[in-house]
Amino acid sequence: MAFYDYIILDSKYYRTTHKTWTPEVITPMLSRGLLNGNLDATYGPASWLMWSGEVIAPATASGSYGTIADLETTLKKKTTVGFTDHYGTAYTAVHLIGPFPKRSLSPNWDVSDNPIYVQIKIKAKAA
Repeated sequence: MAFYDYIILDSKYYRTTHKTWTPEVITPMLSRGLLNGNLDATYGPASWLMWSGEVIAPATASGSYGTIADLETTLKKKTTVGFTDHYGTAYTAVHLIGPFPKRSLSPNWDVSDNPIYVQIKIKAKAA
């Protein structure tokens, strides 16, 4: 299975930080402890995939990679977008879940070679 060092979000390439990037499988369930000590759990029929972590977006464009302006435009969309994960699996309709806090390693946020780190969450229905 191939593994790429980038994701594709809304047709733009972005790198992610390996320490913060977390893929998850979420199965909806309701769990409660009963008075007799037993556990009662009910599971839903569906499940979701969720990716969360930091996306790295530079101030200036480099090839097919998106900039911070591109990423901010995508994050402001109020509709689903396309997403391809690190394994090359494409999802045609994912939801971007905010808020989207940003951080910079430099005090000069708009310097051309300064990468901006943006925390995002991406959610899709599992196949």
